[in-house]
Amino acid sequence: MSARPSGPQGLRAEVSAYLRAQAVPMHAAAEAQKKWAPLVQQVMDQVNQGKNQVAALNARAVGRQYRDVFRKAQAEAEALRPPQPALRYQEYMVRWMKSLVNACDALAHAPEDGKDTSFARDVRDYLEDARYTVVPLNDIRGRLYELASGKPPASPKKG
Repeated sequence: MSARPSGPQGLRAEVSAYLRAQAVPMHAAAEAQKKWAPLVQQVMDQVNQGKNQVAALNARAVGRQYRDVFRKAQAEAEALRPPQPALRYQEYMVRWMKSLVNACDALAHAPEDGKDTSFARDVRDYLEDARYTVVPLNDIRGRLYELASGKPPASPKKG
């Protein structure tokens, strides 16, 4: 039985393994979001145009169609055990996925009669939460890739 490498080399190996593992749920969620986002925008446009009953019908369908995809990705992400340098990344990734699940739940529970469109406000709030996580998520992921490759960290830009 061989010992795991320690020091910088061992840390790079741990981060590399984590990045490979997180790519599976992250890719699934990102691909689903690409297809889901235009459908959500269509629902929001229908609400803005006062087509509430049609919006509610479409909202329920879109929410039900995608929430299991996002839930599965979230469950897979939550099962990961990140190394120390990836803890914040893990938190942001799970938070992003949770926001997408919450948005789908809000859509799926739109009232059938379309008279109450507060679900649209809830969806906007959850999507804002998801957007909030994207910048630090991408920033931290970039630093993790640098660490995994052994590159020295990029110096902060001076502006």
